[in-house]
Amino acid sequence: MTCGKYTILICEDDWLIRSGTIEMLEERGHTVFEAADATTALTILSKRRNDVLVTDIGLPDMSGVLLAKRAKAMVAHLPVVFVTGHSEVEDIQTGPAVQLVYKPYSSATLAAAIALVTTDGKVCRAT
Repeated sequence: MTCGKYTILICEDDWLIRSGTIEMLEERGHTVFEAADATTALTILSKRRNDVLVTDIGLPDMSGVLLAKRAKAMVAHLPVVFVTGHSEVEDIQTGPAVQLVYKPYSSATLAAAIALVTTDGKVCRAT
């Protein structure tokens, strides 16, 4: 199994974190769309196909958890990677299509989470 190149939507209100994450993902060959808030992310999802949603939990207009619920109502099997700087997080059930990554994160950590959500939890090895 090989790791794929995906179209990823990142929703992060902190510009520095968002731009750093975009750079990490683009260096790994992914196409990235960005949003600074959940409303913009939902608009992007309504207009473009995305393979993965990477979202901060603490967004200015709604929680990342609510964003993910609304996104999944639009795209039923959309894999989600939540990112947070908080040590405790409520209301998130991780599993094959949902992962949680703590800030600060490395490129490898984020890539591993994306690989897990896009392969139903199977180990993805780059070839």
